[in-house]
Amino acid sequence: MVWYFEDWTDVEAFERHLRSDRFARLLSVLELSAEPPRLECRLISESRGLDYLAAVRGVTAWTSTAARLRKLGPVLTARVEG
Repeated sequence: MVWYFEDWTDVEAFERHLRSDRFARLLSVLELSAEPPRLECRLISESRGLDYLAAVRGVTAWTSTAARLRKLGPVLTARVEG
C-alpha cells in the first residue's frame, strides 16, 4: 500500500497536476500493479481549526494543559540525583 498525499491551493492547480508529465510517471507505476489499483482523490472544501473545536465543546478558548499549568506557576519541583 502506498499513501500519496499532496496539498493544492485550488482545484484548478490540482487538475493541472493530474494532466502533468510528473503525474503520468506515477500512473505508469500504478499500471505495474498485480492487482487493480485503488485511487481516491479527496477534495476538501473547508477546514477548521481549534476555534471550531472550542466552539463545539462549548468553551470560550482553547488552552492546552501545558499552558494551564504555566499559568499556575511551579506546582512541583523535583530533583533527581544519580
